Amino acid sequence: MIKMRALLFIISMITSSIIAREEFIEFNGTVDHLESVLKKHTYVFIDFWASWCNPCKRLKQELEKVVRKKPDLRIVLINVDQQRSLAKHYQITSLPTLLLFKNGVFVKRIVGHHVSEKLLSMIEESAA
Repeated sequence: MIKMRALLFIISMITSSIIAREEFIEFNGTVDHLESVLKKHTYVFIDFWASWCNPCKRLKQELEKVVRKKPDLRIVLINVDQQRSLAKHYQITSLPTLLLFKNGVFVKRIVGHHVSEKLLSMIEESAA
């Protein structure tokens, strides 16, 4: 019985990881391509991050919680060290920075680390 519970727990963790990964889009492209991605989905957070940024790593954990509760949300990950032109285009001066889009239209800029509940409330505010 204990082995079965452990197996079910492992399967549920793998399944939730797969679902979360589908929600995240690692982006390497142009501004035009990014805008086409934004228009494909109802809600999109663009997450500007860097591998050396510890708050960015903690924010990604919170974003994983958010996508589990908001299935129509996509997270576009942009590494500022690799995509400097996009960071410049969107005037990113601090990390982490999230940009929230609804149906391809910019809604809100969010700078710094935030917990999942706060991020969800920001999405809900944009729905009103």
